[in-house]
Amino acid sequence: MAESIWAGTFDFLKFYAWCEAHEDDAPWSLKAAAFDWDRELAAEMDRATFGMKFTAITALRDMGMDVGQILRWQSLYALGRMRVEFGRDGFWNPIDVGGAPALILPVLDGPMLVDMVAFSPLSPDQWYLRRGDGRVLGSGTGQADWETGVEDIPIFATPFDWMMAGGEGICILTWDERAIRDLMFLGGKVRLMADSHELREHIEQQIKAVPVLPEVGVQTAHIMTLEAAE
Repeated sequence: MAESIWAGTFDFLKFYAWCEAHEDDAPWSLKAAAFDWDRELAAEMDRATFGMKFTAITALRDMGMDVGQILRWQSLYALGRMRVEFGRDGFWNPIDVGGAPALILPVLDGPMLVDMVAFSPLSPDQWYLRRGDGRVLGSGTGQADWETGVEDIPIFATPFDWMMAGGEGICILTWDERAIRDLMFLGGKVRLMADSHELREHIEQQIKAVPVLPEVGVQTAHIMTLEAAE
């Protein structure tokens, strides 16, 4: 299908339609060109995807990840590997010589690639962002209880745990006020199902730390002035 796109005179509308139809399995560079996303970021994610070697696949298999799942993630351009340099500021940079091998996951906002998260399976409790624009992995959708209507959304402590669970649920990458407000915006019909007691306690502490909204009142003197004018 991809070959027919480039045959003869370039048809942008056909190209756009193909990318839209293959939203899940087209290379990031193609989608970036069609939808005017960050092309440099997309090229890096494709490079990471093509960097998945057999040794990396077998290593993930030995850690308990199903090989079929690994291959499916690769077919969706959703799992990559490259040598990187981890910075003390929480960001990572690709590096050709030296550095450390890391797994790379795309961070999306809707269908759009907005960031990439990198981590070492040997230190899954530490992860690093490429740009700093990504806040959460996952779609935030779960299984709703047919009686109560409450939707259970799995939430994982690390990107590695989220990946090993097949990408179901969410993983908060940056615990800042915006992320907490995003969780609160889910409303009362959502129940976050943490993968550990420690994560549950952490979430509760983070929510309590969100500044309380100010109360809204009415100036008494202003009301009296208006009533007197009448």
